[in-house]
Amino acid sequence: MYSDPRPYLLNENITPLVCSKEFGNPSGHSSASAMISIVLILDIFHGSPLKSDSKGQPIVFYKNYLVYIISLIIAIYWAVSIPFSRYLLGVHSID
Repeated sequence: MYSDPRPYLLNENITPLVCSKEFGNPSGHSSASAMISIVLILDIFHGSPLKSDSKGQPIVFYKNYLVYIISLIIAIYWAVSIPFSRYLLGVHSID
């Protein structure tokens, strides 16, 4: 339903490393990287705990917010760097 030509098909000054001749949007790499980072953060930090201790308290993966913040920064970096690399390689447009 939605497809855009790849940037190198519109402008001969753009030379991709290796790329197919099919339409480039929506990008499977970009959507998969965003989905994986969102699912991992939500599952690890906001999902139901699998085990409880002897007192019935849930065992959580993190004990303080520093681990959460660092993991969130890594997830955001993962979700942004993959689409940006596809743009820099000239195989997808910025949209």
